[in-house]
Amino acid sequence: MRQLLLNKGNLVVKELAQPLLSDHSLLVAVHYTYISSNTTVTKINTEESFFSNIPHKVKRVLESVAGSSRPDVDTDNQITNGYSCAGHVVSVGKKVKNFAPGDFIACVDLGYLPHSDLACVPEYGAVRVTNEAYLKAASLTGLATYALQGVRRAQLQIGDRVCVFGLDIVGLLTVQLAK
Repeated sequence: MRQLLLNKGNLVVKELAQPLLSDHSLLVAVHYTYISSNTTVTKINTEESFFSNIPHKVKRVLESVAGSSRPDVDTDNQITNGYSCAGHVVSVGKKVKNFAPGDFIACVDLGYLPHSDLACVPEYGAVRVTNEAYLKAASLTGLATYALQGVRRAQLQIGDRVCVFGLDIVGLLTVQLAK
């Protein structure tokens, strides 16, 4: 499986093992994923100390003990950077109830979503797309949820004036939702 990684400030494509399927997850063949240049540049320019990443490292240890659904990636040197994609279900975990192989879905980032050929996502991180023709647009679902959360947290009312700082894709979606 090919996966796009950020490795010491450079974007690289690497061959990795297929992610493991847990009881409550979906294995998705990714058709579309959104790559944000702003997020990538931020990750390249941000140097994290060992201690700033402790919660993530503890989570990775717990996942590996419990049977991780993520591929084995050296997270000290390589960073996955994805948060929104769409594709079709290849296989489902034993306890998945709402999806079947062949279903078209959009997925949002829950800490499991890389830019790769295949992604393993929890069932609650996916929503069915009823028409394959809308898969490309559906790949923005995760980004739209960030924009919607911002509008809701701002508690906007009809007639309010709004100024959105940053007109990347999330900013543009926020403007559309605030209209």
